[in-house]
Amino acid sequence: MRHGAQFVCGMWKAGILTIWSHLTRSLMESGGWALQVRWTDNSRVMVRAVMICAVLTASAVFMAHRLQGFGWDAAWSGVTGLPAGQIGLALFAVGLAFVAVAGQERAVLAHLALTVAPGAGGRAAMAAAAVSQTVGFGPVVGAIVRQRLVPGLTMGQSFAISACITVGFFAGICLLALAGFAVMPGHDLARGLLAVAVLGLVGAAVMGGPTVMGFRKPNLFVMVRFLGWLAVDLTALVAVLWLVLPGGTAFLDLLPVFLIALGIGVASGSPGGVGPFEATLVAFLPQVGATDLVAGIIAFRVLGYVVPALCGAVWALIGPWRAEMAPQALVEHRQVPQTVLRKLPGAEAQLVRQGQLTLLAGEGGYLWLSGTLAHTRVLLGPVLTGGRVDARRAVERLARAEARVPLLYKIDARMAVLVRGQGYAVIPVAREAVLEPAGFTVAGPERARLRRKVAHAQKAGVVVSAGVMPSLIEMQDVVSDWVEVHGPERGFSMGRWEAEYVAEQQVICARSKVGVLLAFITLHAGEAEWVLDLVRVRPGAPDGTTYAMVCCALEAARAQGVARLSLAAVPKFGQKGVLAHLLRSLAGRRAGLDQFKSAFAPKWETRYAAAPGWMTLALGGVEVAFAILRPGKLGGAGRARWVVHQGGKAAKAARPAKRAA
Repeated sequence: MRHGAQFVCGMWKAGILTIWSHLTRSLMESGGWALQVRWTDNSRVMVRAVMICAVLTASAVFMAHRLQGFGWDAAWSGVTGLPAGQIGLALFAVGLAFVAVAGQERAVLAHLALTVAPGAGGRAAMAAAAVSQTVGFGPVVGAIVRQRLVPGLTMGQSFAISACITVGFFAGICLLALAGFAVMPGHDLARGLLAVAVLGLVGAAVMGGPTVMGFRKPNLFVMVRFLGWLAVDLTALVAVLWLVLPGGTAFLDLLPVFLIALGIGVASGSPGGVGPFEATLVAFLPQVGATDLVAGIIAFRVLGYVVPALCGAVWALIGPWRAEMAPQALVEHRQVPQTVLRKLPGAEAQLVRQGQLTLLAGEGGYLWLSGTLAHTRVLLGPVLTGGRVDARRAVERLARAEARVPLLYKIDARMAVLVRGQGYAVIPVAREAVLEPAGFTVAGPERARLRRKVAHAQKAGVVVSAGVMPSLIEMQDVVSDWVEVHGPERGFSMGRWEAEYVAEQQVICARSKVGVLLAFITLHAGEAEWVLDLVRVRPGAPDGTTYAMVCCALEAARAQGVARLSLAAVPKFGQKGVLAHLLRSLAGRRAGLDQFKSAFAPKWETRYAAAPGWMTLALGGVEVAFAILRPGKLGGAGRARWVVHQGGKAAKAARPAKRAA
């Protein structure tokens, strides 16, 4: 009893000294850290210190009463008498645990879209974990060590990484503890809770918007990766204790007890969980003798905490001189001047002004229209500039870094052939109707239906014009009436009504004899290409109104020397296969769209979707379909910004117009 009291009192004193040294160091340090402690405002720090002291005291009292028959000399002999082979295996398990810590941090970096050099990031993750788990105040200490070791990483970003790891650790350890109890016989409640937790996580990842309470949600790839590495980390730590714990305790019996003890210890806030961790082991392992248990705990603390902390501290001192810079990040342009967009070979790149897509730029000089969904990095259309091969490889690396799968959507036939040769799964998804304004004429039997439609509009007194922007109130009324009949506007790869967005487009309008706005169309207007975007027709407008507006657009394009006018694409999937059937169902193609565009006898160009595998293609196709059918809020053409890659229901079309009006 006396020796047990001496042991726990010594442990309590060590914890108090650690807390005190950390507090005094925090009070003396500055150096730009946003959480600097001031003498006039450290009440919360002191309260936390008092609470930790109380936890340590309670743990010491509990253990003093439970450690009957403890002998210090015998315990120390048990520690020093461990075989070299056993110590070697335990150190190997410790190393594996810290490799898993680096894996957890890579998952968090992908979630936060932060670009960090793999070598520097992995070593910094291990050093931060080793030092913080021993010193205590894990998120703060870990953030300081990590920011010191990773060039270019700000303190705010480092603290965000620590916060995500902390939240993920507690969520993961609870889930893994439930899984540990669920596999044991007679734990039906644990199985039920585990099923509810898993379904909840999956539902939270795939349903709703990209954020919850202002925080970005992790996708399933991030969750699985983080939980997998966390399971390796915890299993390795259990193995360390199991290897140094005498008494023949079964590994599976020790596993749930260790998870509970570790969770309680970390939640207590004491350095390394000292006190609550040991008290929990004492309470749940009565079959292990007091001396053997103390010997095992001491050996576990030395091998699993002291040795890594010393290594981490040494690396924190010498690491900054050896750390490499992060690789060059891809740049996502969210706001690009219209003068620049007009010069690009693909006019549809002007969708970037809608706020949901970006222009992805790389060192090779390529530009590619891109968008991010929960699990998919979408590359839309052909590569605008630069080499196709370099662009594809860079995008694959980017998708891996941000825990997404790449999907090439609406690419041309040349790109489809290239990626199919690289093992991609490829499927036709659309046909684009292309016209040449310079040689276009309504004559000929193939355009007889077009002539009839235009004649109907002219007979009804429809007047079409180009180059004169209708008032926003008039356009809003047309859009509101259109939405009431056709439902909410689609998005992502399709434009939506917004005043600032339409103001930079080519607008063709149709009016009645008395000047009432009946309809309007907008086109992405580039120097070499125009692409049809919005088609908004008031219900009850005379037959042929839309046909007449497109003919007017062709005349305007010819007058400006535009070589190509695209009527945009219509869904067109392969006729076989479950995937094609699923995509056809999700596309929800409007009736008559093919007939309308076919009346102009265009040249049809097939567009494809491609991904590194059929499962990836199916996942990306479903996500793109839902993004088109149920787009999020508009980013706003005038509210976008330039960023470097580091990281509900459709809104009614009339609402943005009301704000603009």
